[in-house]
Amino acid sequence: MNPCRPRRGFSLMEVVIALAVAGFALSAIIGLMSVALASSRSSGEETVLAAMSSAIVGDLRSGAFTHAQERISEAPVVYFTVEGSPVAPLGTPITDPQAALEGALYRCALTLVPEPSTQPATDPGACILYRLVLDFSWPVGATAPQGSRTLHASLVRRQADQ
Repeated sequence: MNPCRPRRGFSLMEVVIALAVAGFALSAIIGLMSVALASSRSSGEETVLAAMSSAIVGDLRSGAFTHAQERISEAPVVYFTVEGSPVAPLGTPITDPQAALEGALYRCALTLVPEPSTQPATDPGACILYRLVLDFSWPVGATAPQGSRTLHASLVRRQADQ
């Protein structure tokens, strides 16, 4: 090799360092991808749960309060599809559990609990606050659910609406 001629190409050490830097960058990117995918899945679940709970609460608030109490006592469990739409209308008792489970992914158990601090008063215009507890679990039919969330909503009944 002629010392006056400029050197061409990279040395072995430069190639090894470049590959090490590229490998480190790729492993960091792959590590962040798993976090991003988990976050995306969780966000999707939260969006569907919010839509399902909003549908339940809206349906219960649309009618008279006694009607809401009856609907929850008759059918305290609601099943939802992957998209978040109910398998059967709220308040419909499940007579055939196998048919209810077909196409269902989410299960929601409803509980209506009166708040003790707002129990009946003598004033007919007084309001009584109820807490609606929505216990979601998924997938339906699994022995150990992959996910579960408990959400709370408030329903108000005026004393005069008894």
